[in-house]
Amino acid sequence: DEEYKALESFLGVCSGSGTGCIDAIGWRGTDQGTQLKSGGSSGFNFLLAGYNNMVGSFVNQDISGLLWSTSENYGAYTWARFFYSSKAGVNRYFYDKKYGYSVRCLRSPTPCGGESSVSYEGQNYNLVEIGDQCWIADNLNVGDMIDSSVDPSSSSVEKWCYDNNSTSCTSQGGLYTWAEAMQLDPSCNNGSCAGSINVNHQGICPAGYHIPTDVEIKTLEMSLGMTQEQANLVGVRGTDEGTQLKIGGTSGFGFRLAGYYGDSFYNSGSYGYMWSASEIINTNKAWSRTLSALTSVDHSSGSKAFGYFVRCLKTISTPNNPSAPSSPIIISLVASSSTVQINWTGVSGAIYYAVSSTIPGQEIIAPVSQTNYTFSDLSPGTSYSFQVQATDDYSQSSNFSSVSSTATLLPDPPAAPSSISNTPSSSSIIINWDAVFGADYYTIFVGLPNQSQTVIIGTNTDSQPQPISRNWDYSTAEFLYLKSELGSLNGNISSLAFYKASGNTGVTIEDVTIYLKHTTATILSSGSISMTGYIQVYSGAFPNTASSGWSSVNFNTPFAYDGTSNLQILVVKGYQAKVGTPPSYRFTSTGANRASNYKSKYYQSDTPWSVSSDSTATVNRSNIQLGYYTGDIFGSIIFTTTTLDTSYNFTGLSPNTMYHFQMSATDAYSQTSVSSTIYSATTLP
Repeated sequence: DEEYKALESFLGVCSGSGTGCIDAIGWRGTDQGTQLKSGGSSGFNFLLAGYNNMVGSFVNQDISGLLWSTSENYGAYTWARFFYSSKAGVNRYFYDKKYGYSVRCLRSPTPCGGESSVSYEGQNYNLVEIGDQCWIADNLNVGDMIDSSVDPSSSSVEKWCYDNNSTSCTSQGGLYTWAEAMQLDPSCNNGSCAGSINVNHQGICPAGYHIPTDVEIKTLEMSLGMTQEQANLVGVRGTDEGTQLKIGGTSGFGFRLAGYYGDSFYNSGSYGYMWSASEIINTNKAWSRTLSALTSVDHSSGSKAFGYFVRCLKTISTPNNPSAPSSPIIISLVASSSTVQINWTGVSGAIYYAVSSTIPGQEIIAPVSQTNYTFSDLSPGTSYSFQVQATDDYSQSSNFSSVSSTATLLPDPPAAPSSISNTPSSSSIIINWDAVFGADYYTIFVGLPNQSQTVIIGTNTDSQPQPISRNWDYSTAEFLYLKSELGSLNGNISSLAFYKASGNTGVTIEDVTIYLKHTTATILSSGSISMTGYIQVYSGAFPNTASSGWSSVNFNTPFAYDGTSNLQILVVKGYQAKVGTPPSYRFTSTGANRASNYKSKYYQSDTPWSVSSDSTATVNRSNIQLGYYTGDIFGSIIFTTTTLDTSYNFTGLSPNTMYHFQMSATDAYSQTSVSSTIYSATTLP
């Protein structure tokens, strides 16, 4: 219907919807029907061939004739044109689609309108049709050559020629700054000139042609096979579109890898650069394309002050400048301890988004296909604010979105210090521990034990060179004590003693490790020993300085007894060669197998005890004294300190005295770990 109107308007029908004018319904015009009928001056030569009236009858031949359009009206009807022998005008009306009317065809215009070249400024440029676009098929070479030491002015069109050689412009085209190509003030190379950019911006192109926008170059690329998703990406993308666009490529675009001008001339023969009309708002950059030896196309931005080549696109229509895009809406901010991901709504007409933040130096440009961005390497526990702005193909920008703020999370608190060891003397204890990731400093609490209580199990005076034996190279002993035997014991077991009956006091006992665990077992069996559930409470030497009596060690780590279970104790002595008159310790027969032992004689030193070694169950169980504390294991805190190191020497301590140590780690955000296990150490006599 609109194309019929264009024809009628051309023949003189008045514009508008007034009586007899182009948009009216019914008879319109003056003599345009006469001009269009057979013998009329237009040459349209429409024959009044009648029509079919839906019921099989053919009527009004030589009296009237009707022409269908493709434009529907009210669904079941279509606009048509009605000519009558006695009428000079043209009737515009809509009719039932079941009528049989005549048809005329209109040739669809080609992008280049049948033209194969255009003459401009004394030069002839070939044209090439690619998809629905008509391109000048070579780089523009217009304007006056200036030396590369001189910046283009606004007085006339000026260009650089590669290597300051005019023949380079003749063979390859001129190199233009963005402002020069757009014919804008040179100051536009240093910032935004969005208000000066028009739809179909002519710039230095011939009349009827314009500098292509970023979207129009994407349309070119998609005509050659690039997907919309690929075209929207920034950077190198696509498959073989670059090959098609270069000299010798199948598209006929014939783009040359002729370099560019920055502070010098670069990359001739390796790269070629082409401006778009689309600037990146609030920057000194504009979108461009780079072709190279790669088969794909680089969608990037270049400094507007650089000299790139210019291609022109034929202007098919010149619409009014569209409205600026609407503002994006920030949907969410997702924070971790070092990142924030910002998510926003997509905006119709946008070709990219600018993300502004309070992060120093962080102004991000995101392609239109991207509606989120993750800022990284941020400081934990810090508040940041963000806004997003959309820009369209004509460098029109929306208002920034409302400010959205969030704080990065704090990292997890540090772990408690572990692997704590000690080196005692008679007046000091040096403690060492493994460094804790993220710790800024360590706090150490030192205290004296709570007042100790003891329980003794076994009263017999018989003795044997067990459980800690120097009568063999290796020894291991395991004991089981029933809850009923432990009596009132309830709390932290902090020491263990065996009763020495006799033996040489000059014999040292070293490399002793003691383990405790809760159990429901009531007897022990011969065979291997299971380590499941055992907790190491002591590692070091075992005393042998008294001729007889209780020989005691204070645990490095007190054992938290649950007050209801039976208790198993495992004592393992590492290698020491057999000696004469070793210490013997009192034992009591239990009547049930609640002890087992493993030993290897001195001539079997290559077979130390392991969990798979066979131990022999026995009723002879060593008498034992267990020391324990109820309530807080610290009787009193005598010293608190902080340190940046992983070692500390506590001095001025009393000889032969047990001290407890507990530690925590604190990070740079004042987050403190849970307290470590309580460790114990005893100064030497």
